Amino acid sequence: MELKTEKEPREQYKVFRQVEDALFGHCGVAAGDHVIAGFSGGADSLFLTVMLARLQAAGKITASAVHIHHGIRGNTADADAEAAEAWGERLGIRCHVVYASVPGLSREKKMSLEEAGREARRTVFAQERESCLQENPERKVWVALAHQADDQAETMLMALARGAGLHGLAGMAWQEGIFVRPLLGLRRFQIEEYLQAKGFAWQEDETNEEDDYTRNRVRHRIVPALVQDVNAGAVMHMAAAAEELRETDEYMAAQAVEWLNQNAQQRENGLFLPRQPLLNLAPVLRRRILLLALTAASGRKKDLRRVHIQALEGLLAGGSGTEYDLPYGVKALRLKEGILLK
Repeated sequence: MELKTEKEPREQYKVFRQVEDALFGHCGVAAGDHVIAGFSGGADSLFLTVMLARLQAAGKITASAVHIHHGIRGNTADADAEAAEAWGERLGIRCHVVYASVPGLSREKKMSLEEAGREARRTVFAQERESCLQENPERKVWVALAHQADDQAETMLMALARGAGLHGLAGMAWQEGIFVRPLLGLRRFQIEEYLQAKGFAWQEDETNEEDDYTRNRVRHRIVPALVQDVNAGAVMHMAAAAEELRETDEYMAAQAVEWLNQNAQQRENGLFLPRQPLLNLAPVLRRRILLLALTAASGRKKDLRRVHIQALEGLLAGGSGTEYDLPYGVKALRLKEGILLK
């Protein structure tokens, strides 16, 4: 299958170059690296795989794809897995199909299907990357995810509605560890227009057309209303805001780490934070330090909310001996000279 023709329309080539620039720029991928596409068969992941195949054909990277059969949608999922292998052959890249029982994982770990699916995908991606590294230990291997600008806007709106702070509002990063998202600068309609122009038909996940899930309600109701009734550029404006918020978030995180390294004390019975140095800080930095300290004490960041940070700030102003129960079994104790997280 031809991925590019000599007379490719300018707009299609611009879209390709935009992805290429993002991959080698924002995402930090270098020439010769290997990039694994997370391939579901939907429009976004098909487009991502096509882009990586084009870059491999141009000799700029090596690429492969992995498709995860979640064991949920029966015959439809079986057909998607077969289609994924066929797409790999048509595009000239290896597409590995991995079977994972998400319902089983959900029951075993007592988590929702959504959480179990996310954990299964991360596990499979890590295993696929390790397999690629074993084939060639000298090259760097990345996993590319197909999130785009509309996904970013949906993520920001959901975070805002749920009371997230700066980190949550920053949305998804171009590069996060081994994961890269080279499509964050593109709208969903641009991706679909490109595939249609090339004659590439994608699989629609029927759950994407239902409004039973929170994200789908945001996708089908709220984002279109913002674009149509508030500002046509709303999605890209939110994407730009997310970028600024992420830069600010990363700066604040670095400042918080530096403060903790210089002032916090790891004691036998917990992590101690001195009171007066904390009170001397700007409130925005103090809250970030408290969040980072609570994350360190609990070993997890999920479900840590503004209300927990406000409770710690209350302990700073309270009397000696006051205690507060926090997520994951962490207790905060107000001492005369500071706070102890144990």
